[in-house]
Amino acid sequence: MDVSMNIAAVTVVRDLRRPLMPQFHAGFSIGGLVGSLGSAAAAQAQWTPMRHFLVAALVGLIVTAIVARSIPGGVGERHRQETTERANVLKSPVLWLLASVALCSAIAEGAAADWSALFMVRERGMGDAAAAYAYAGFSVTMAFARWFGEPVQRRLGPHRLLAAGGGLAATGLALAVVVPFPAAGYLGFGLAGLGLAFLFPVVMDLAGEAGERADGSGGERELGLVTTIAYTGFLAGPPIVGGLAHVSSLVVSLGFVALVTALIIPATWLAKRAARQPAGV
Repeated sequence: MDVSMNIAAVTVVRDLRRPLMPQFHAGFSIGGLVGSLGSAAAAQAQWTPMRHFLVAALVGLIVTAIVARSIPGGVGERHRQETTERANVLKSPVLWLLASVALCSAIAEGAAADWSALFMVRERGMGDAAAAYAYAGFSVTMAFARWFGEPVQRRLGPHRLLAAGGGLAATGLALAVVVPFPAAGYLGFGLAGLGLAFLFPVVMDLAGEAGERADGSGGERELGLVTTIAYTGFLAGPPIVGGLAHVSSLVVSLGFVALVTALIIPATWLAKRAARQPAGV
């Protein structure tokens, strides 16, 4: 479903010729914000997890039913894909490098989503309700940057934006774990959200661009490859953080995530260099 949504978004971006992908992904961040604020409210009201999840599920079903009525119908165009084209996708250095950027971004985003509140409780001594606001701050800065960041993307360009975002996210995570004060944790996760805001949507943009054909179609396989690798980070990242925390601490495990996030900078530079290489080189 995520791949299909990104393909639809790439189509809109091509038609309008505007870098709108981050705005589409802002919906994900707004959902995270609403969820984290709801969790804080549920904790303050002393709801049980069962009651909280049932209410959240009911709200989700109602919203889905309302939104589903407004989704335009129709069947997208189908294009015949040759076996050689599939092989070319797997052999593309640019796509693998973009996928590595998305992978590192997904690990960092998943770690913040799953571990930021627990980090604030265990390592900074905050209460459950107050700790939930760490991820709320992460989601606020991410949603804000994605929704209003189109001028920044136009000014910096995709590759400089990826490198700058990776550096800022790594700095924010490092600040949260190195400085032993709650305020540094809130600030650090907020900076991480700001830095990660553009990474996933811009990588999707570049992946779709790499697969664009002369008639303006294409990019489905490229998006599929990059998204599959990225979601490996979403799935594997949080358990890795938990495993490291089990044998050390959340400070060490989130510090490791900060180092992984910093790898986005050289991966972006290599992807930009590979994109400049003539075809077949």
